[in-house]
Amino acid sequence: MSQPTFSFQKSPIFTCLLGSGKLVLSLRRDAAKMKEKFNKNWSDVHGLMAVVAVLDPRYKLQLFNALFLKIHGCESTAMEAVNKVKHLLYKLVLEYQDSMEGEATTDGAEPRTRSAASHMVDEEDWMDTFDDYMSKQPAATSTYVRMELDLYLEEPLLPRTQDLDIINWWQYAGLKYPTLRRIARDVLHNSSI
Repeated sequence: MSQPTFSFQKSPIFTCLLGSGKLVLSLRRDAAKMKEKFNKNWSDVHGLMAVVAVLDPRYKLQLFNALFLKIHGCESTAMEAVNKVKHLLYKLVLEYQDSMEGEATTDGAEPRTRSAASHMVDEEDWMDTFDDYMSKQPAATSTYVRMELDLYLEEPLLPRTQDLDIINWWQYAGLKYPTLRRIARDVLHNSSI
């Protein structure tokens, strides 16, 4: 009488385990791809969400100070994350300021042309010369933008209990921050600002 032999490799259990192992590996690969896509999409979207949160005068950067400290548990790491948001805002404001350049002029006057023989600046042209020079100085624009953003961020927060229409706030109270006001208009998708 011959003994029945059992071959584990030919058994349905082995086939099932092998199949589930392949499935687990496939799921891990898929999960890694999904996580990579999520992280990329999150990094794109979180910047926009950060801008929206900072444009709410009830929260500004203080919201991120509180949340990032809780998330990261370390003050230096939290401040680094807050500074990334602030840097994103500076970049955005500078881009908007650059795109707004040339929309407003000092007096609307056309620049005067002079003859090549004239080397002296007469009394009527010195203001035009100065205005022309200043219009070509990028540091002035940059300083203005940073001051506008800094002034907004340094203002006290509005009370959270206040029923605030942010769009309305930017339409009227935001007049002293023209660049931020324009960003708010675009980000909050309201053309009435």
